[in-house]
Amino acid sequence: EASIRAAQAGGRRFSFVTTTPLLEPAIRERVETLGCATSLASIRISTDDPVRLTSDPIALEQRLQALVDLCVAVDGAEAVIIGGGPLAKAARAIALKSSVAIVEPVPAAVAWMARAICR
Repeated sequence: EASIRAAQAGGRRFSFVTTTPLLEPAIRERVETLGCATSLASIRISTDDPVRLTSDPIALEQRLQALVDLCVAVDGAEAVIIGGGPLAKAARAIALKSSVAIVEPVPAAVAWMARAICR
């Protein structure tokens, strides 16, 4: 939820990138439940075996970067959520060179909780 809200901030169109096809229904359901479906540009999922891909950091970063590029160029995303704990290191590397906001779910959740506590 926090990553969706962060990605959609300011009315941005956003996409999801992940390596796990089984997550797609849950992602769509959460986006719809939050009332953000009109802002969802796409969900792009690697066709590579997730276990094999996450065991190769270079290939993982390259595959995720290619998917982010498609989200931006084809889908019109202004922010991209790179979902999944094992993808965090690659997401940080991609964020350093990305033309759009890259949102990681765990830091987004921590930031959301910190704001909620400080209110």
